[in-house]
Amino acid sequence: GDVVYHRKPSAEAGVGELPTDARPARNIVRLRAKPDYDPEFRNLFGAVVDEVVAGKPVGFRRVSVINIGRRNYCIVGEWASFDHFASARPLLLKYFDQTRQWVEDIGGMGPTFAVSGEVVLDLPGMP
Repeated sequence: GDVVYHRKPSAEAGVGELPTDARPARNIVRLRAKPDYDPEFRNLFGAVVDEVVAGKPVGFRRVSVINIGRRNYCIVGEWASFDHFASARPLLLKYFDQTRQWVEDIGGMGPTFAVSGEVVLDLPGMP
């Protein structure tokens, strides 16, 4: 899909297989914008992401919002470690609550489908 919002990284992650004590974490949230909000979703969500960043969560590296199909998006956050992500979760939920009016149920799963975990392999891009 197309990246529709990308916040520049505050620090670059390492490359290659990562030792357990140096593993960054990612959180991924899938959601579907309501039809009336889809045209402005990118701006609305971008403003919420900017608020999260202004809250300076420790260990936050970057976030991307990716359009994966008509009105469907994935938000991918990168953190220095899983502990950093876990510590920021209350802040993230607080701000995500602001977006609930813009998203609809994803086939009986609720408004979002979220997963998170440690990065076990990080490969470099091609030159």
